[in-house]
Amino acid sequence: MWIAVIAAWLLGSTTLYVYLISTAKEPQQPECFDCALSECSQCPHRQEVQETLRRAA
Repeated sequence: MWIAVIAAWLLGSTTLYVYLISTAKEPQQPECFDCALSECSQCPHRQEVQETLRRAA
């Protein structure tokens, strides 16, 4: 019985791990880590960083 529980636990853990890895997405821009939006193009933090870079150049 304990062997079945351990086997089910391992199978469930492996399945969850594979699912999380396959559905993970990296942001296109490093600034997007701070945004809670799903689309990076409308991120206010990214726009702020770009404006700061424009002023510095």
